[in-house]
Amino acid sequence: MDFAKAVDAHLAWIMKLQEAIGGGEKLDPGVICKDDLCELGKWIYGAGAVYQSKPCYESFKSIHAHFHQCAADVVSKVNAGDMAGALAMVDTGGVLITLSSETVSAILTMKKELGL
Repeated sequence: MDFAKAVDAHLAWIMKLQEAIGGGEKLDPGVICKDDLCELGKWIYGAGAVYQSKPCYESFKSIHAHFHQCAADVVSKVNAGDMAGALAMVDTGGVLITLSSETVSAILTMKKELGL
């Protein structure tokens, strides 16, 4: 697993969601809520599952899943026309930005604790 790429891919989601709020690509919350479809999720549920006995694994998995749920909530708001609500979630201090920081921190912690 390339953890640096995972961080970059994760951060790209924030930009993609901001673009959707601005009228960009229409996204499907039913797909975005699935935490096992992105590169990081595939690793968590695939090759990374060998680390599930490690204390950092469950926290990492949970934070990642919560990020996907929140991202899907943003998309649901966008698709319903609630741009202000969606923007509040992705703006500085918003719940998605907080989860994004927590996810990046969890990625880095996982990498460090596993010595990868």
